[in-house]
Amino acid sequence: MKNMGQDMISSFEIIRRISGDKWKFLIITHLFNSKRRFSELLYYIDSISKKVLAENLRELEHMGILYRVTYDDPVPRVEYSLTNIGYSLQPVFQSLILWSLNYATAYKDQLRILQEQEAAGQSLPNPLDYE
Repeated sequence: MKNMGQDMISSFEIIRRISGDKWKFLIITHLFNSKRRFSELLYYIDSISKKVLAENLRELEHMGILYRVTYDDPVPRVEYSLTNIGYSLQPVFQSLILWSLNYATAYKDQLRILQEQEAAGQSLPNPLDYE
């Protein structure tokens, strides 16, 4: 029974490390379509610094989520791509993104209704009142 609790803690830690960090979520999302070079990821992920991108890529590589391939061409380059485990995150991420879009729409609709009620002079329900 102790191992089950420890496994749950470990599982939660893995989920937190992957999806609880906005940078990792964005990096993985950008790698679903194709492999990317460091400079491409830096371009597509607005406002991330080189240092933070490098740290996150390194951690995702250690977690087995992505591959780092170095090419010894005349101009050396590095490309990042998802492992099979990394690609298995795609339906999970798509579900999260879809949920957030639906939530945002519902939230905006609810906010609009409340603003219309307020403008019409109707009393707004007290969120602390529940029956």
